[in-house]
Amino acid sequence: MNEKLGQLFKNTRDLEPSAGLEGFILAKIEAIGDRQAKRKLVFSYVGILVSIIAVFYSVAVFGEGVIKSEFWRLMALAFSDLGTVLANWKDFSFSLLETFPVVYMAIIIIPIFTLLLSFNGYLNNHNHNRHYNTA
Repeated sequence: MNEKLGQLFKNTRDLEPSAGLEGFILAKIEAIGDRQAKRKLVFSYVGILVSIIAVFYSVAVFGEGVIKSEFWRLMALAFSDLGTVLANWKDFSFSLLETFPVVYMAIIIIPIFTLLLSFNGYLNNHNHNRHYNTA
């Protein structure tokens, strides 16, 4: 067994790769990285576009529910009769919490959050793509 192992490593010149193999592999890795960066950038563009549409749609559909909620009438009371509000601040704050349109606001805030995430992804991918192309 030692003989076979010794003979295997005697002729290592026969096992060396061709001269252009390293450049070929590095070029393939660079091409794959460039393709992935462009794919992420396109995904970010689509995410931004869909999020903008979702923001406008959610504000158009659910914004009326936020505007017509009793929350704003109670908030107006804080500006018109501040003394009474301060005297009963616990009841007033609980009333505000009870009348806050949580569902409508969540439906409006989720697309805004998604828009911010998509924009963050765009900036990260755009900067990475620019850095990748100049290197």
